[in-house]
Amino acid sequence: MEKINPRHLSRRGDPDTSKQAAIELVATTIGDKQRQALHVLGQHDGSTSKELEVLSGHSDGEIRKRLPELRKAGLAHNGEKRVCDITGRMAYTWVWGPDPDLLDEAIKDLDDMTQPTFWEERSGNSW
Repeated sequence: MEKINPRHLSRRGDPDTSKQAAIELVATTIGDKQRQALHVLGQHDGSTSKELEVLSGHSDGEIRKRLPELRKAGLAHNGEKRVCDITGRMAYTWVWGPDPDLLDEAIKDLDDMTQPTFWEERSGNSW
């Protein structure tokens, strides 16, 4: 099954509830392990991958390995870099939901496509 990206299901001007609904729709298309990782991330937003594993009671990489998959699906993104409380090393945090910068970019692309000039430039032989 092809992954659906929540960034493509809402626009910049849509209310937060619409954006939340898009994320929840995509969440129904992911597997059990990804859903478990998303649940842990939702409870401990802004934690590093190692912190998420410890907080969830997993130490086998089950949570850590799912985070990039959630990022690819648009359900999580990297936050700030800080010292991990578990390893003592610098690490990126993980944040629940799509990357706001990418979301704004995707919405701008969609908004551009709704402008008449977008389609006029592509009419005729340019298709």
